[in-house]
Amino acid sequence: MRLKYRLSPGEIAREMVLPPLPSDALAIVTTLVTALAITAYGPAAGLILLSGAALSLILVKQVREHHKRKLRAEAENAALREALRESNLNLAARLVGQLALRDGHAQAHAAASAIYAEDLAREMGLGDGRAQEVRLAALLQDVGLLYVPDEVLLTPPEKLNSLGRMRLEEHPVSSEKVLAEVPGLHEAAQWVRWHHERVDGTGYPDRLRGEWLPLEARILATAAFYASLVLDSPHSQRRSPEEARRALIEEMDQAVDGLVAKTFLRVLDREGASYATASDGRFRFPEEEVAPPPAADNVYQLHGLS
Repeated sequence: MRLKYRLSPGEIAREMVLPPLPSDALAIVTTLVTALAITAYGPAAGLILLSGAALSLILVKQVREHHKRKLRAEAENAALREALRESNLNLAARLVGQLALRDGHAQAHAAASAIYAEDLAREMGLGDGRAQEVRLAALLQDVGLLYVPDEVLLTPPEKLNSLGRMRLEEHPVSSEKVLAEVPGLHEAAQWVRWHHERVDGTGYPDRLRGEWLPLEARILATAAFYASLVLDSPHSQRRSPEEARRALIEEMDQAVDGLVAKTFLRVLDREGASYATASDGRFRFPEEEVAPPPAADNVYQLHGLS
């Protein structure tokens, strides 16, 4: 093995010598004990002992094969999840890029909300995989605005009539419909539906109170609320980080969940000034990773929405 395959002694030991040692040692011990049993109790005892040992070896082999198949399946699933995540990020970039053609604020808000939501999810102990799902949901939470008429989208919310407010408040449901059709995003679709709900029950579209909202939805709401404060929008100017923090504190247990908001304030304390203003390189929208966005008509046809 050393000459033919240029394996080091350590590699030979790890790959060829060590793996079969337990089963070989068991076979030797079984042979010795069987010989003693035949000597002491006769051939029948030795046959019973040998049969039991052979069965044990078969079971050990089956357990090993099952473990190998499990490891292979886990590796394949991990690769599939990674590929699915990348394709979903591409979808997010294309849809939000299409929305940005109507509202230049959309991309910056989506990117900032995604970074804040992902960091907040990790800070609250949700784990890397869950945090990435929350990030993707934050990127896509406002794609339902694609189906809101221009005259509603470009009008300041406080100047909308009842019909305009109704059309605007339908966009989380439209976003949910888009995500529900994407493999792997069925659960995230519900978080997106509720990202405009308020803890005090006065949000939309379902007027749910905080105790009925998943933690992920409350994280999305907090991240999006803060991002909307520190970024320029068509209807308002950005606030300073200090002003945004005060606004977040004032809305605890009203617009946003108090525990989530306190956790986010801790993240802001730990990060730098550019993080608090969503202005460093992390907040750049990943549009360069994908092809140009599809035409609006194609997006509408793809998701069956009007």
